[in-house]
Amino acid sequence: MKNKVIILMIGILVVAATGGFFAGRYFTIRRTASYFAKEMPKRIPVEDLRSYRKQMEQYRKLLDKERQELTEAVKKDEIDKVRKHIDSLSRIKRELLMNTCDEIRRISKALPPEIRKSFIEHRLKKPQRPPLRKSLNP
Repeated sequence: MKNKVIILMIGILVVAATGGFFAGRYFTIRRTASYFAKEMPKRIPVEDLRSYRKQMEQYRKLLDKERQELTEAVKKDEIDKVRKHIDSLSRIKRELLMNTCDEIRRISKALPPEIRKSFIEHRLKKPQRPPLRKSLNP
């Protein structure tokens, strides 16, 4: 009889502990979700995000245009135009990266460490020019 009572008490303890654990998880998640729902719309600058997306769309269109002109220049074997378009592509990509990092820093007030490191390295590094070649076709 004592064994049955002990097993019953242990069973009740396990059920109560499990129920308490899941109830605590439920209320914690509900509290966090309500905080997120109340506070996050205040922190996300929607208009800034829209203007950023519009600006990035302009950069994407410019990149596509430059790539198209680059392929045409390569097909025509015009080395000077190829160099000009490569320089322009690298300049546009650099501006795109800098604007993105500035936007992230402005909105979130801090860059994540991995982005911060690449951002600083990119700021310090000078743009490299491709090696000069006589002809584009070997």
